[in-house]
Amino acid sequence: MYQKAYDRVIDCLHLSVHKNSLQRRSDTWNLMKLATERLQSLHTQGKDVSVLEKKIAAQFKMLETWELYCELPGKKVFRQLQQRFERQEYSQLSREVAKAAKTPPIA
Repeated sequence: MYQKAYDRVIDCLHLSVHKNSLQRRSDTWNLMKLATERLQSLHTQGKDVSVLEKKIAAQFKMLETWELYCELPGKKVFRQLQQRFERQEYSQLSREVAKAAKTPPIA
C-alpha cells in the first residue's frame, strides 16, 4: 500500500510543470524526503535497496548545482547529507533530509 502511494506521488511530481528553478528544487527535495524515508524503511527490513539508492544518488546530483548557490540548507549541510548517504546512515539521513526539505527555498 505504501509503495503504491509513494509511486503515485513520484509520478505526480514528475509530471508537474516547473515554473521556475526554485519550484523544481523544492520538488526535488520533497522527492528526496520520500525516497529517503522509503530507503530507511526497506533497509531496516533487510530488503534490497539498490534501485532506490541509484535514484537518491541521482537526486543528490540534481541538487548539487543548486545548493552551491542557495543559502539554506547550505553547502555544509548538503555535504553532510551526502556523507550520511555514502556511509549508509539511512535513519539519520532520512531525518535530516526531512528537516532540509522543510527549509524555505531561499536562493
